This record gives sequence, structure tokens and C-alpha cells, in this order.
Amino acid sequence: MSDLLERRLQREIKARKQAETILEQKALELYQSNLKLQKLNEHLEATVAERTKELQESEARFKTLVESAGDIIYNASPSGKFTYANPVTERLLGYTTDEILQMHYLDLVREDMREEVQRYYGEAVKSMRKATYYEFPVVTKDGEVRWLGQTAQIDFKGKDPVMITAVARDISALKQVQEALEASENKYRGIIQNMELGLVEVDQQGKVIFANSWFCEMTGYSVEELKQSDLEKLLLTAEGVEKMRNRNEKRKDGEAEVYEIQLRRKDERLIWVTISGAPFYNPSGKMIGSVGIHLDITNQKKLQNDLLRAKEVAEKARQAEKEFLAHMSHEIRTPLNAVVGMANLLGTTQLNADQREYVNDIQYAGDILHGLISEVLDISKIESGEVEMVPSELNVNDVLSMVCKTMEHRAKERFNTINYKVDKSVPVNILADRNFVNQILLNLIGNAVKFTENGSINVDVSYRPNKEDKGSLIVSVADTGIGIEQAKLQKIFEPYKQEKDNFTQSKHGGTGLGLSIVKQLVKIHGGSIDVFSKKGKGSSFTFSLSIGMAKGEFRDWNDQEKSEENYAELEGKQILVAEDSYLNQKYIKGLLKQWGVECQFASDGQQAIAEAKKTKYDIILMDMQMPLINGYEATQEIRNNQKNPNCRTPILALTASALLDEKEKALGVGMDGHLTKPFTPDQLLNYLILHLGKSKRGLSMEAQEVIFSTLSLPDGIDANALSDFYGKDIEYALNMIGIFLRLLDKQYKVAVELLKENDLHGLKSWFHKQSPGLKMLGIVDLSNKYSQIELKIKAGSITKEEQKEIPKLVHEFAQQEEKLKQLKQILLNYTEND
Repeated sequence: MSDLLERRLQREIKARKQAETILEQKALELYQSNLKLQKLNEHLEATVAERTKELQESEARFKTLVESAGDIIYNASPSGKFTYANPVTERLLGYTTDEILQMHYLDLVREDMREEVQRYYGEAVKSMRKATYYEFPVVTKDGEVRWLGQTAQIDFKGKDPVMITAVARDISALKQVQEALEASENKYRGIIQNMELGLVEVDQQGKVIFANSWFCEMTGYSVEELKQSDLEKLLLTAEGVEKMRNRNEKRKDGEAEVYEIQLRRKDERLIWVTISGAPFYNPSGKMIGSVGIHLDITNQKKLQNDLLRAKEVAEKARQAEKEFLAHMSHEIRTPLNAVVGMANLLGTTQLNADQREYVNDIQYAGDILHGLISEVLDISKIESGEVEMVPSELNVNDVLSMVCKTMEHRAKERFNTINYKVDKSVPVNILADRNFVNQILLNLIGNAVKFTENGSINVDVSYRPNKEDKGSLIVSVADTGIGIEQAKLQKIFEPYKQEKDNFTQSKHGGTGLGLSIVKQLVKIHGGSIDVFSKKGKGSSFTFSLSIGMAKGEFRDWNDQEKSEENYAELEGKQILVAEDSYLNQKYIKGLLKQWGVECQFASDGQQAIAEAKKTKYDIILMDMQMPLINGYEATQEIRNNQKNPNCRTPILALTASALLDEKEKALGVGMDGHLTKPFTPDQLLNYLILHLGKSKRGLSMEAQEVIFSTLSLPDGIDANALSDFYGKDIEYALNMIGIFLRLLDKQYKVAVELLKENDLHGLKSWFHKQSPGLKMLGIVDLSNKYSQIELKIKAGSITKEEQKEIPKLVHEFAQQEEKLKQLKQILLNYTEND
């Protein structure tokens, strides 16, 4: 038992020692933990102190930043009462901080905007939007209105707002700019609207961004319909799609332009509009779309089309009038030419006194009839703009002498005398239009003779210099005749107006066109005409013409005397006469027989071509109006056949039409001159001597080949082509250049209109028409280009790149004007020095 107790005691002692050991270890661990905790506590206190200091410093910096900010910064309670406001609030709004802290934010908002502002922030709280931006006006303490742009941050606890922090910037200046801009936009939108202009803005894809109400009314679509649709498909016709796409391409290059196009309305009705289109850009300068202003020109277009149709009708009427005049001219002049011509031939035979008197009467009546016909045709030509002024060298004294001699016989019949005097100041030779001068003098002197009996007609000529080589020729024609009443002086220059009563009308007759023609011719020649008259005492007409100074001596073919030398120049020449009138054939044959000229006759154009192929003639006289083939067609056939022995033979047009376009048409087909029926023996003789004399004095065939190649021609003019067409005939070349230059501007405008309409078919015809003319003028390269582009259009094989070159080719046509003027001057200089 004692052993048992001993063992139990030992176990308890051992257990106690173990417990003490464990207790000592735990005490050591606790001590160590306390040491660590003490150190950690010391570090934490230091960190807290450091963080507290940093926070204090940060708060101080934030406070400084807030209080020195340029914007209003404030805090407000959920109810809207201010709890804090930085000092700038006082500077911008005029209220002190204490005053602000007593206010609700709505107290500052302009009264008319309070409900709207309250609604906005109420919705923000309701939808729990933490961040908002809103602009609204406030009223400062002194009553000034300022606009604020406010960014507000709303703090929530759950669903309830706990605090509002806001930054409000003064945007009054920006708002004024915006309002001014809006006012300006509204102003111009209003102007466009009041001007009934449709405004539409589209993006780069062609989608509508904006369309004003007038554009909607113009097209019949609403803004929503326009925005949901492709405008190209919605509004454009098939013809307009390609045109619009071309315009849009140009717009991408920054081009603004104005053009016309058709639009299809919602009700399928087509309207015409003029569009002024331009690109618009974002602030960085990138193009983001285009804007178009549309003007409805449907009514104007209809009016324009009506005017064009009216113009076409008028032109057809005018053409019909011209054709009628040409026809009547031919029908009257052809037999008249035979009557007058046969009378002239009869006058060259042995006649007794009575026969001589009868022949003179026939000639006198023929002259009167010729004058009446000429006056009617002349006034028609002048009024239709068919008269051109062609200055040439002439001798004033010789021209005046010839006119006075022409009127001398008629004057003697009325027991009048004609006197003329040329002042020493008048240059011997001048540059003026011979036909104008002759016609003016013949009319005035003829009138003076007609209205004067047992009196005198006095013609005085003087000169007034203007510039070094320019001046005015002043001519006075005075008579001692019946005179004109003062009340009727102003009307005598009007067509078909005569100073007449029953006595003068029955005694003197006339068309009443002579003085009207005189006034028009004087005006075209750069001058003026005045009249002074006293009833029963006579009249005095004074006119001036703008003239130039001629250089050197010259031969006047119209005034040359009929000498043996002139006849000798024609002797043995062979002439082909294409004339369908038997009487005219006899007249011409009689004249040519007198001059020793051999002639062959053809009664129509077909015979003329056949005769021209068989025999080489020195000259061809070609009537224009013949059966089967007319003179124009016959001349073209002869000229275009290089194998024809007469392809370069001078061809003179014999025509009963005195219209200018007939003359141009004759020159255009290759004729060398134009002689109007009825013609006198002297006129025909002069024409023959002029052209045959040129041939006689001309160069050899070898020299002909090199005339143009020896000249310094403008770049782009082919000398070989000129030689092929004209040989040595520079006068013919000058005629062709003159015709082309007169028509150039008109033809260019036609092409420009075709370009505007993108009318390829019309351009094809235009290129076809211009190519031969250019080649005849030596402009071979451009002629070939025109032919090539014409063929490509015709074959439908023209590419888009080639189409883009067409405007350039058309522009080149206009550029030929200066080149041809240079060529004309070079040829003129050559003829003067030859």
C-alpha cells in the first residue's frame, strides 16, 4: 500500500513538473507576443500619426484648390439647401458665403426656368443617376443673368440621396456665341424658306441628315421618309443618276458647283431644279457630307422650252423667208439678167437713132427694176444680220467719179448737173468697204437726182483724222430739189417710209427702203448720218464713215477701163459655163465671143461634172440653182476629186441670191468668187480678169508645192495640208480662214451646251462636222483626234477615261482662234510682200 502511494506520489510530482514546464513555455510565448504587440502598437501609432498628418495636408491642399478654383464648387443637402460654397461663388454671383448657406439652389435659378431645372434633377434622383450635366440660367445678386454649365455628383445610401456635390462653370460667353450662331442659322434658314429654296444635308453615304420643310414640300416626302430612303433611288430619274454621281465625285474633291437636274416627286410628277451643292466638314477638316440648295425651275424650264420652240419656229420662218427671197431673187434676177444682158449686147451693134433710144429705155427700165429688187433683198439681209463689212483698199476720187458717171445719164434726162469735189485733206487711198461706199453714194445721189429737176447735185468729201492710221470720211450730198417737210424728217430713215404725197408718189415711185439701207450701212461702217432740208429749197445729207489708211498703190479691178490689153489677157482662154437658162447662156456666150474666149456650156450640175472631168479649163462659171445637181454639189464633187483636172481651177458662183450666207456657202464648198445676177459686162469682165490674171501671173506648179512650206507657220499648222487644199491660192485660204473664224465662237458654244447635257450623240455629230474644216485649215492633229473620238462614240467603244478627255478636246477647238488669226496675218503679209 505504501508502494502504491509512493508510485502515485511520484506520478503526481512528475505531472506537476511537466505542467510547470508547459506553463513556463506558455508564459515565455505570451511574453514574446506581448513584446511583438507592443512594437506593433508603437508602429501603428506612428503610421496613424503619419496618415493623419498626410490627410490634414491633403485636406488643406484640396481646400486651397477648391477655394482658388475658377468654377463654383458647392455641397447641398438632398433637399437642395447649400451646405458649402467656395469663395468664387461670391465673385460670380455676388452673394456672400453666409448668404449662400441660407439659400436653396432654386433661389438662384432664373424664374422661368425653375420648374424645368427642378424637374430635371428630380428625374435624376428618381432614376438614381449619380452623375449629371445640365445648363441653365441664374440671376446674380445685382440682377444680371448668367448661364451655368453644371456637373453634379449625387451620393446615395441605398435609394436615398445623402449629399450633392456640384461644379458649376460660367458659360455665358459661350452661350451668347451659340445663340448668335443659332440666330444666324435661323435667319438664313428663314431666308432660304422665304425664298422657297429646298435645303438638304446628306452624309458621305448619301443618307439625309437634315431637310427643310420647303424641300419636303418640293418633293412631296416627309423628313422621316427622306431619312429612311436612298435619295438617288427615291428622287432621281434614270438619266439623272449618272449625272448626280459625276457631281458627287467632284464634291469629294472639294468642288462646289451649280447645275440643273430633274427630280421625281412622290406623286411621280417630274420637276426641274437648280442645285447649288457644296461639301461640308467637321471641326478637324474632314469632309462628312454635302449640302444642296434646290430651286424649283420647272416653270422657268417650261418657259425656256417654249422660247426655244418659239425661236425654232421663228428661225424656220426666217429660213423660209430667206429661201423665199433667194427663190424669188433667182426667179426674177435670172430672166432680168437675160433681158438686161441682151439689151447690153444689142447696144454694141449698129443701131439707128430710134433703135438706140429703145435700147436705152430697156436698159433704164432694167436698172430701175434691178434697183427695186436689190433694195428689198438688201433690207432683208441687213435686218437679219446677214451683212458683213469687208474693208479693202480704194481710191476715193475714182469711186466717186464712177458713181457720178453712172448717174450722169439719168441726171441729164432731168436736166440736172452733178458736181463733186474731194478736199485735199482726203487720203488718196483708204481702207473701207467698197460695196458699202458705192451703195450709200448711189442711193443718196440717186435720190437727189430723182427728186430734183432743172437743178444741181453737189457732192463734197472731206476727212477728219482720229488716230495715226484711223479717221472719218465725211461726205455731203446736197441738191436743189423739192425738199422734205420738217415734220417728216425723222421718219425718212425708217423702212418703207417716204416723204411723199400723191404727187411725189405717182411721179417718183420707189420702195421707201433706200434711206433705211443707207442709215444701216453707215452705222455698220462705224459712222452716222444727218439730214437738213427745207420744203421747196432742197435737201442736204451728210454722213461719216470710220476708215483706215491704205498703203501704196493698187489696182482697182472694179474700176479698170476696158482696154485692148484686158481683152488680150482673156483671149484664147477656155471657160466652162454651167447655166440652165437658155437666155443667160446666149448673153454670156455673146460677151465671151467679144472677148475672144472659148466656152463650153453645161445645162445642169451633172453635165458640169462630166465636162470638168474631160477637159482642163482656165475658169468655171457655176450657176447655183440647176436641175439634177445644183452648183454647190457640183463644185464639191470637182474640188474633192484630186484626179479631176479642174480640182484647182477657179470657180465663180453665178447666183441670183444676194444673201450673205449664200456667199459663205459658196466659199465654203470651194468657190473662188461670187457674182450676183443680173451682172453687167464690165462686172463679168473684171471678175474674169481678176481670176485669170492671177493664174497668168501665178507661180509654176513646182513653186506651188512649196508656198506654204516656205512660210513660218504657227505651231500645229501643217504646211503640206494647206498645200494639198489650196496650192498657191492664198486668197482662197484666207476666205476659208475668215469663214471659220466667224463661225468659231458659235460652234464652240454649241459644243459647251452639249457637254453640259452630257449629250454624246450630239458631240459625235459636232466632232464629225468640225473635223474636215480643221483639216482644211492645216490643223491636222486635232482633226484626226476628232475623227477618232467620233468613231469610238459611234461604235459605242469609248471608255470613261476617253470621255473625260472630251471637254479638253472641245476646249482645244476654242484655242485655235488665236492660231488662225496668226496664220491669217502671215498670209496677208505674204500677199503684200509678194
